[in-house]
Amino acid sequence: MIDALKPILKLVKIAFILGIIAYPITGIVQFFSPNAGDPFTQYNHLISIFWSDYLYIYGDWLIVAVISYYLLHGSDIHFIETAETIRKNRFWSEIERWRDTPYIAPLHLYYLVCPPLPYDTSAKSVSSHPLYREVANTFRDRATIDAKYINFEPLPEAKRIKIIGKSVWFAFFICILVLVAMIVVLGYFKPIETWFSSWDKFMIPFLLFLSVRAGRIMQAMVEVGSGRRIKQSIIDYFGDENQRITWRDVFPDTPLGDAILKAWKSDCERRQRAYYDFNNVVPPRIMVFDNPACAIRPFETDELPTWTEDMELRYQQELIHWQQKNKKQQLKKSNTNGNKVVEFKKKKS
Repeated sequence: MIDALKPILKLVKIAFILGIIAYPITGIVQFFSPNAGDPFTQYNHLISIFWSDYLYIYGDWLIVAVISYYLLHGSDIHFIETAETIRKNRFWSEIERWRDTPYIAPLHLYYLVCPPLPYDTSAKSVSSHPLYREVANTFRDRATIDAKYINFEPLPEAKRIKIIGKSVWFAFFICILVLVAMIVVLGYFKPIETWFSSWDKFMIPFLLFLSVRAGRIMQAMVEVGSGRRIKQSIIDYFGDENQRITWRDVFPDTPLGDAILKAWKSDCERRQRAYYDFNNVVPPRIMVFDNPACAIRPFETDELPTWTEDMELRYQQELIHWQQKNKKQQLKKSNTNGNKVVEFKKKKS
């Protein structure tokens, strides 16, 4: 809708500029060339006709159209901001879900080998998008410590309502609430057949803005909140949505560790090129990484920690212990259910 109005508004802008330029020109022509007729007088007459027959009658609708255009211009930002918030909430939810296990969250690893791109593809956003930096920093902080774990199973996946987050729900319901309140006020003061016939027409831009904002927020809640696309991407890459990959499997000497480093270098190059583009700088022959938004290296060093072998041995021992314990609990539960006796009351003869 907004894109369709751009050519019309451009023509209106050009006509307005030409109209302003023509005013002094016709005055000069009439002053210095009396024999050329009365162009300035005729031009003033045309202006008066345009004012009385068109602008005076339809001027308020023109104002409504202009306000609507500027309020709805760039409405994609509502979807982009909401989508980024939900995506970030999902990432931290998955980090928390796998925190007490010896495994890296599949979503975390997927973002490490396939750095997430911003929903806004402008050079400014690409050069400064913060999500991958958080992903890399979180990995760096965890991969360099021999953290303890208490479980081999992740927590249940968070509900969609939690992943969407309080701030998004609040913004959505505020839009709906204000929109409904404006319609109720409008219906209270005027019958529906007379809506937008006087002062209330200036409510149209704000009604449109609230409707579009609520719609774009809802679109992000449905498309990004469900997580279908990212889950399918994880399945396509790892073969399982909840693939168990230990932290040892992502050290620098492993194929996944190598893939993480290559992805980091690729992301730095992409950010730097976008940084040059945003600042209108011609990229030098040898790229200088001076973009402060580039993520730090995921690994402090390529050398393995001294406790690597102990970490592997402990993992194998604790996994066997956990499996045996889990097997005993399941067997005990099965025996308990099998020994249940259900008593039935006897019929009175």
